[in-house]
Amino acid sequence: MPSGRHHLVAMSIGDDALRGTPEKIPGRHTFEVPQDGVLKGKGVYICHRSRGQEQIGKDTGDGWDVWAKDRVEVYNVTVHFVWK
Repeated sequence: MPSGRHHLVAMSIGDDALRGTPEKIPGRHTFEVPQDGVLKGKGVYICHRSRGQEQIGKDTGDGWDVWAKDRVEVYNVTVHFVWK
């Protein structure tokens, strides 16, 4: 039987995306990639910076490979990560 207590968990922008659930990011957000995986997203602006190179687009299609410590900037995008 429920105790009647509700536990609130503070969620931050990008948390769902990092857990693999597509998340609509309504403004600008920067991710520091925690581990190797694939970035999937579609929207106004996606920028992946890795190892001195930059990849920019509006749609990642089947996904872009990302590596730990890369940076991903998004603006008005639905995005999520698939971890290897």
